[in-house]
Amino acid sequence: MPSKKAGGKPTSSDVAAAAGVSRSAVSCAFNNPQRISVATRERILAVAREIGYTPNTLARMLQAGRHPVAGRAAAGAVGPDHGEPVLLPLPDGRRPGL
Repeated sequence: MPSKKAGGKPTSSDVAAAAGVSRSAVSCAFNNPQRISVATRERILAVAREIGYTPNTLARMLQAGRHPVAGRAAAGAVGPDHGEPVLLPLPDGRRPGL
């Protein structure tokens, strides 16, 4: 089954379509297996293996708000000497340090 995502890597949507389940069921199979039946989970995992799907760990971390980024940078934002990046505040208001 060809992926609709650029780059050709299978997505959770591809797994869902091939297994005949919702994207939520695919998410549960990988993240909350107790929320779906054992048979459904096994079918989803078998399809995922068959089409070469692996969960995107970075996407999962970003979705959950647990990402390894200490701050945000803006393109073209430089300090007074025009060479140092400007570090923007974190969502909780703290200023990141280097």
